[in-house]
Amino acid sequence: MKDDSKKWIVVFLVIGVESGIGIFLQNWYLAKAGEALTKRLRKQTFLAFLRQEISYYDLPNHGTGAICTRLATEVSAVQGATGPQLGLLIAGIVTVIGGLLVSLTASWQLALLMMAFIPLLVGCGMFMNAFFGATKDSATNRGGTTADETFSNIQTVVSLGREEEFYERYREEMIVPYKLAKKTSHFAGLANGFFFGIMNLSYGAGFRYGGYLVEEDDVNIEEMMTAIITVLICCVMLGQVASMTPDYAKAKQAAERVFYLLDKVPHIDVYSKEGIKPKTCGGEIKLTSARFRYPTRRDFKVLRSLDLTVKPGQTIALVGTSGCGKSTAVSLVERFYDTNSGHVWKQTRKKTIEIIHKFNCNYMLLADCVEFQSGPNRAGISAWDKT
Repeated sequence: MKDDSKKWIVVFLVIGVESGIGIFLQNWYLAKAGEALTKRLRKQTFLAFLRQEISYYDLPNHGTGAICTRLATEVSAVQGATGPQLGLLIAGIVTVIGGLLVSLTASWQLALLMMAFIPLLVGCGMFMNAFFGATKDSATNRGGTTADETFSNIQTVVSLGREEEFYERYREEMIVPYKLAKKTSHFAGLANGFFFGIMNLSYGAGFRYGGYLVEEDDVNIEEMMTAIITVLICCVMLGQVASMTPDYAKAKQAAERVFYLLDKVPHIDVYSKEGIKPKTCGGEIKLTSARFRYPTRRDFKVLRSLDLTVKPGQTIALVGTSGCGKSTAVSLVERFYDTNSGHVWKQTRKKTIEIIHKFNCNYMLLADCVEFQSGPNRAGISAWDKT
């Protein structure tokens, strides 16, 4: 007996050391892979935002704060389904399958009884997943937009004494995500309580039926304990997997939004390799029968059959009241937007063509700012354009 105890002490010591090293290496490599994935996704997401056309940023839910919030939270949330969590999920699946096989081998009657509770446990996990899937990101993004705009213009806000007004606006925008989070936490707690309650009921049923089988000499004590303990270990692993359900649900939603953005190809695609690529630019710009309405203001006509020709070296002035289309005409030349009807032509030395991105390298809007006012226009443009 003493020699056997020493042997098993050594065996379990070796198993413990090997398990410690294995779990350390598993978490290390999976965490490293998860961080690499997050870095790559954040880079690709940032490039995808830069790829979108200007009308994308005109939408209220695509403001600066909302985009910064998405970059900071959505990409990081994807790690809820990768990294160490993925290792826990795989370990749980392997443990459950192996434990059920061992339990069926020891006593199939007890194993089937205990397995009858597994659908209830899975149902609780799905219930938790459904309520954690209730999205509140759009409301959170609106709050992030308000906070970003407030702190970006903090001097103006303080000088006008509007701190309380912006605080109230931020507080009102955060009421919706607060209510959703409160509702989610209540139902998640209810589902979690049912989960562990069902586990305890399975313990009682297993030991009661196991005692009956021992009395009937269908199984012995060793087989009963093996069948019950292995299923209990499976239930513990299911509990650990269920604990990561909120992170997995958020990761799944975040991944769907991130990959939707990555796959979104705008109508005006600055990364497109198609179209004519002229080496020289003649300089003439012509708008013919240009009609335009902003995508976010379809009921307001900005340009109504505008005809305009600008010759190389010619200086013109666009004069009019606010909202008459002066900046819009320039935006069409830079192809921030496309006309609803009509055309915008840009001339090379040989012919007049209508294309997308390469011409923007030859046209630049010289804004009225301090950097350009401090010297000649050529010097100001050279300071900004490093190509």
